Amino acid sequence: MTSTQKLFFGILLLIVLLGFALLVNQRLYVFPSPETESTFLKNYTPDRVIGQFLCDGCSSEKLSTVSSGAGREFASHERWFEPRLTIRAQDWMPMMTALDDDIASHLARQGAKILNRSGDPRDGFRTQYTVGNTFGDVVVEPLKLVDAASLAARSTLSPGEVTVSLRIAIHEKWFKSRPGLITIEVTNHPK
Repeated sequence: MTSTQKLFFGILLLIVLLGFALLVNQRLYVFPSPETESTFLKNYTPDRVIGQFLCDGCSSEKLSTVSSGAGREFASHERWFEPRLTIRAQDWMPMMTALDDDIASHLARQGAKILNRSGDPRDGFRTQYTVGNTFGDVVVEPLKLVDAASLAARSTLSPGEVTVSLRIAIHEKWFKSRPGLITIEVTNHPK
């Protein structure tokens, strides 16, 4: 065999090995699809709760973003809600509590097992859950005061009203097989 033939077969072998490695690597990845999204991720919206606390005659803005990605062990999905709205200042904490309760209620209706719920109305809430092959978590960040002029329809507030922004993030990972989870809960009970 000549050196040219050896080089040709070496390159051919390298191409075959690279192709095989790419094929194996492709099979190891989990790609996002509608089947890898939970019903909760597809259907949840905070609009009903927000509507209960929106001031009469006040406007609001809604922004919702969705993204997904492939991974070697799981497909990931994320959804964010970022509304701005005007509420009565006294409704700040009740609205946050209602959002946390609404999320837990939606998860329970979807058959999710809630692994952990933590937080409070001032610092925000976090709920971790599993449903089927999905592990997820929802973070409700604390409300933030924003300038009333940031809402296009109305720039002056009545006494006792505040304009706030809210951010809710849902993160999910869907695994080919149900993930085995070890959970630890630490609770601090004041005496």
